[in-house]
Amino acid sequence: IYVDGRPVSLDSAERISEQLQELENVISQLKTEVNGNRLIESQTLSRKAEALAKQANSSWITMRNEDAESEKLINALHGLSLLTGERRGAKLDELKARY
Repeated sequence: IYVDGRPVSLDSAERISEQLQELENVISQLKTEVNGNRLIESQTLSRKAEALAKQANSSWITMRNEDAESEKLINALHGLSLLTGERRGAKLDELKARY
């Protein structure tokens, strides 16, 4: 999704959920392998779990930053709704310039 020519990853929430589900499955398999004393298999699953955790974290960081910008806009619009008269006009001009 693009907003004002910039990519927005808010639609990536579904992808993050899929990554976390996959991570949960790998961790479950890892626990089974560790309990079965299968060192080689557990090392492989451990590396896979680490990679999945890094991917999910990277996706989340990107989405979190964009979500914070959306929250700032919503808060600014709420603040605008509380103003009247000249102050409202000045604040509206400021928001137009910023966003």
